[in-house]
Amino acid sequence: LFISAFTFVEAQNIMDKAVAKIGDMTITAEEFQQRYELTPIFGKHRKGNTESKKIEFLYSLIAEKLWAVEAEKRGLDTTSVISFTTEAFEKMFVRDELYKQEIKDKIVITPDEMAEGFIRELTKLKVNFLFSEDKDEIFSIYKFLQQGIPFDSILAESPEKDEQKEPVEIEFGKMDGAVEDSLYNLSIGQYTSPIFTPDGWYIFILRNTIQTLMLDDKDKEAVNKKAKKIIEARKTKELYYEFYSEFFKNKKVEVDSKIFKSITTNIYKTLLDKKNNFAINDTTPVYFLAEDVLKVEESLGKDTLLLPFLLFDENPLSTKKTIRLLAFDGFSIEKLTLNNVAAALDYRFKNMVEQELLAREGYKRGLQFLPVVQKEVAIWKENYLTQVLQNQFIDSVEVTQREVIAEYNRTNKKDEYIPMVNIIEVLTADAETSQEVLNKLNAGEDIYKLAEQFSIRKATKKTNGEWGLVSVDSLGEIGEIAAKMEIGELYGPVKLKEGYSIFKLKEKVDKKVVMPEPFEKKKAEITRKLALEKVKAKMVRFTVTLARKYGFAVDLNLLESIEVTNINSCGMRFLGFGGKITAVPLSAPNTEWIEPYIRSQSIIQ
Repeated sequence: LFISAFTFVEAQNIMDKAVAKIGDMTITAEEFQQRYELTPIFGKHRKGNTESKKIEFLYSLIAEKLWAVEAEKRGLDTTSVISFTTEAFEKMFVRDELYKQEIKDKIVITPDEMAEGFIRELTKLKVNFLFSEDKDEIFSIYKFLQQGIPFDSILAESPEKDEQKEPVEIEFGKMDGAVEDSLYNLSIGQYTSPIFTPDGWYIFILRNTIQTLMLDDKDKEAVNKKAKKIIEARKTKELYYEFYSEFFKNKKVEVDSKIFKSITTNIYKTLLDKKNNFAINDTTPVYFLAEDVLKVEESLGKDTLLLPFLLFDENPLSTKKTIRLLAFDGFSIEKLTLNNVAAALDYRFKNMVEQELLAREGYKRGLQFLPVVQKEVAIWKENYLTQVLQNQFIDSVEVTQREVIAEYNRTNKKDEYIPMVNIIEVLTADAETSQEVLNKLNAGEDIYKLAEQFSIRKATKKTNGEWGLVSVDSLGEIGEIAAKMEIGELYGPVKLKEGYSIFKLKEKVDKKVVMPEPFEKKKAEITRKLALEKVKAKMVRFTVTLARKYGFAVDLNLLESIEVTNINSCGMRFLGFGGKITAVPLSAPNTEWIEPYIRSQSIIQ
């Protein structure tokens, strides 16, 4: 098979059409657009690069799918890792669809509600208030008001007068809906009856109203949009609490208390060892990652891992599955104490029970069979299949002592040309923290301080994320990217095996005179460099083999018609009833296989 253009039924929606076909898999225009927009791509922001970047990104996605097809052929989709992650993703998307059915799709806004919201959005209220934490006291004050004692006379003797030198301004959507209803229904000079809120009792008086004048249709549209958003949020909250209270009524799931204590103790010990070994300071969260799971499982023992822990009446969850779900969803502790770990786990296991019950309700309704759920699950499963197969390649690479010595002799000479870069890096354990760091950087915060606070890379802890001048090759994927950057430029997050990397180029040296260093000092660096080169070369060759084995086809006309922006972004997707993932699966750039693949073809159309 070879690269070719193909056409599809024109009646299909353009976003449902396949921009590429790889074996039995496809990349739809919708998947391409979403992943392109929400994946950091080097040079995306530069004008004139859009079409070339789209093609490069598509080839990277094609490579991902080729590896996923091969992983399936090798039966990796039946392994425990893929089975676990696929089930976890499926439950996420099933809950999300249940949320849409029970909450989102039930939101109805009447024309009267929109009209009222529109008026309130244009109207700001100026109010004063009397406050008391005591119910009897506030009703006593209310009685005085009804007897004719002026509001201002009581306010003048109240402690809250100091924060009300000027009336307080109230905007639509800033307060509880019921409180707002009371305020917007007042006439100037009228006061409310006592109103209870979580922090105490209030009596409000309306001093004045400020009306915003409409300028044009664009302003009117913006006001309508904002009012609708506020009304939707309130209705969402009401429907959520209504469903939540009814659904979880009379539902109770116990945990095995003995196993809970054992899990708590072992996770605490594992994280404490990690904190001490990596010199993690007290203000930095300690993350429970995959390697920590294996240590905890080993400590608990096989028999305990098989025991039921979350005791559902039907199909209880085992200790092993619960621990792996904990790491999969993300777990960390800021102030590492045994009591804090116990409290955090108690909360997480309660949440896990709720999430499982909601997922099971979704399965009862057959939501797992919805096309939108199956499509989402397939995209994430294919990405994970690729990762699992690629990890096997990484683990299979060996570098001999002879190869290291030969490379040392070849490269460690005076006046050796070595491209070097110095980056300041923030390496985080999860995508959510990486997004938080990116937001702070975009807001102008200092990358050194963020590295000190968030970075989990042990090698740069003492330098607050700064690597110092190192060879581009020794940094692997981020080194390749840094070599193309301008000084002061920021990039990321890049998904690495060890986490998510955001880095800033501080210094770049194209030529440097380097005196030979002792072999023992360079051995580890050279070994790492050779391993990366071998992995990269092996993966390029294998991708070419897969492309020839399974074939692929690209609809270049459709690709050109897909509209994209040149904004680099990486967001989080918040799912219904809780849970969050990166907005799309993140894949590293992978285009070096295309040229050797084309050379290998005897016929190209």
